[in-house]
Amino acid sequence: MPEQGKDSKSLQRALKLLSCFSFEKQEWGVTELAITLQEHKSVVHRILITLLKNGYLEQDPLTKKYRLGMRFFELGMIVAENMQLRKIAYPFMVDLHEQTGETVMLLIKEGTECLCIEKVQGHEGIQCTSRVGKRTPLYAGFSKILLAYQPQSTINDIISSCLRMFTSHTITDPEILSEQLKDIRSKGYVVTCGEVDEGSMGIGVPIRDYSTSVVGALSVVGPEFRMKPIISKILRLCLETGKAISRSMGFNDNGSNHVE
Repeated sequence: MPEQGKDSKSLQRALKLLSCFSFEKQEWGVTELAITLQEHKSVVHRILITLLKNGYLEQDPLTKKYRLGMRFFELGMIVAENMQLRKIAYPFMVDLHEQTGETVMLLIKEGTECLCIEKVQGHEGIQCTSRVGKRTPLYAGFSKILLAYQPQSTINDIISSCLRMFTSHTITDPEILSEQLKDIRSKGYVVTCGEVDEGSMGIGVPIRDYSTSVVGALSVVGPEFRMKPIISKILRLCLETGKAISRSMGFNDNGSNHVE
């Protein structure tokens, strides 16, 4: 039993270390990792060497800093290939992009965040900050389409926490958010303007599977000046595409969403 506890603690340290790597901070030195993790340098160095030997990390020969290795890329590709939603949705996303000319994204809920798992990028105008692998809060922008279908206890926990404002349009008032989420569930879609990126407009619709559960969301994002004049058309296309993906996921669509 003591040995099992020791192994578990070592694994927890390694996982905590790996969690330090992000899009914003892709390389780390031993000293800065030790300071961040509040661990002895010798402990951090031992973990790094183990991960390096097994291909989970690489080391820059000049800076001596560490970055994630190809083993994670290989594992990530296995996960990506097994994501049924991503496989099914992609052809529909390409078609929606061709019809609208705007960026189309596939989103899932990951903990208290929204995770972009696929994207077809628009070619002109404002480039949205979301990218494949990017996480954004569930309460801001088109991500709210996922939050709206969560259990009420989850919604309460998220909207009652300290919410960050990304722009002057970000809604952080719990009462207003709660009413918005009810409206989203009633309509079956969300339309937002500049809540995460100034000047952008986003539409979000749910994707359901055979159990009727919301397993993801489809979003169209572009510059407000271009999308606003034809928002009804884009919304209609987005709703139709969301339903088509849902049907391909086994959802039996007996109802319909009405665009106001």
